[in-house]
Amino acid sequence: MSKTMEINLTGLPWPINLLHCSRQIDAMQPREKLAIALSDKYIKENLIQFLHALPGLSFNVSSAGRGYTINVEKAEV
Repeated sequence: MSKTMEINLTGLPWPINLLHCSRQIDAMQPREKLAIALSDKYIKENLIQFLHALPGLSFNVSSAGRGYTINVEKAEV
């Protein structure tokens, strides 16, 4: 069974939110999942570009109300 971690980046300024996100992703083990909550559309777009640059990750983005969730999963090695 895979473990799911959650971080809330709502209200954190750029690039502090990127640093928090990067730290959590670095700590992930294979098959672990990370749910990233945020509300800023521009930060979401920047995080998507960042995630595209990282090998071994898959992710999807969903929106709910005024916020977004990016669900990230680290691939099996």
